[in-house]
Amino acid sequence: MENSSDKMIGYCGLRHLDELNDTELLYGLQKSHWGRGIATQAAKAAVSFGFDNANLNRIIALACPQNRASIRVMEKSGFCYEKSMRVFNLNVVCYSIEGNKNEVAK
Repeated sequence: MENSSDKMIGYCGLRHLDELNDTELLYGLQKSHWGRGIATQAAKAAVSFGFDNANLNRIIALACPQNRASIRVMEKSGFCYEKSMRVFNLNVVCYSIEGNKNEVAK
C-alpha cells in the first residue's frame, strides 16, 4: 500500500512450493511504481522475516529469463543464480539465498 493512501500497489511474501519442496519469495508491483526500489525493499523485508522469524534455511525466487527487472530485484536482495529450470509449464531462472549467508541490509 502507498503510505499516503489505502491504495494497493503490489504484493510481496513467501510461500511454500510443494512441487519443489522449497520456499519461494514472490512479489509484484504496479508498473506505475517500478524503478523506485519498492520491490527490493519489500523483498529484503520478506527474506529477513523468513530467516529471522520463520527459521527458514533457504529461500528461492523464480523469474522468466527475459524479466531483467525481477532478476535485478532478486540480486539486490542477496539472491544468487542457481540454475535454469522448467516449472509450472514455464522456463525460468532460479535464484536462491541461504539463511547463514543472509547479507540483506536490515
